[in-house]
Amino acid sequence: MTQHSYGIDCQCGQTIPVAASMAGSSVICTCGNSTKVPRLSELRKMVGQGAYESGIIDIINRMIDTGELPYGRECVLSGFPTNDLHPVRVECEKKWTTGAGKGRGLFVIFTVLFMPFWIIWALIGKALLDDPRRELGRDTAIEVPLRVHSDFREKLRGMTNQRALQKLLRTVPIYSKLLDEYPHAKIAT
Repeated sequence: MTQHSYGIDCQCGQTIPVAASMAGSSVICTCGNSTKVPRLSELRKMVGQGAYESGIIDIINRMIDTGELPYGRECVLSGFPTNDLHPVRVECEKKWTTGAGKGRGLFVIFTVLFMPFWIIWALIGKALLDDPRRELGRDTAIEVPLRVHSDFREKLRGMTNQRALQKLLRTVPIYSKLLDEYPHAKIAT
């Protein structure tokens, strides 16, 4: 079944394919029986998903909670078998601000330097100051477990090259999906 397709069992033993949009309704099986489609949260649970997962971060958190992560049995640096784990912080998104104050310091400097042109500068300054301040994006981060043998932890902690860190995280399939969704993520060990 696809990501958005589920199946419910009819009394006759057949499986009826249903879409997420059909949750809470009834469907008619080819045998003629009417079968109630469970709520979406129940459909999701039936196929091993979290009831309310809305994105890759929710999926990773569920996998951590259910013990599906950490992935594999080998250290991502050495390839040696290990049960040792090291937390890695992935800052997916960072909130940023636009608007009021942008260019304010430059405005003050030019106003003082070019006093005769104060009327022009005042008009430009008003435009800068009238620009409403807006916060865009959101702070989104997740801490993920990575298998790293204790003998190699210091090496991992010393790594700062983001490409190298992304390459390590991409050895875990679900972390690769996380980096695909957030290609500008910053990784900290």
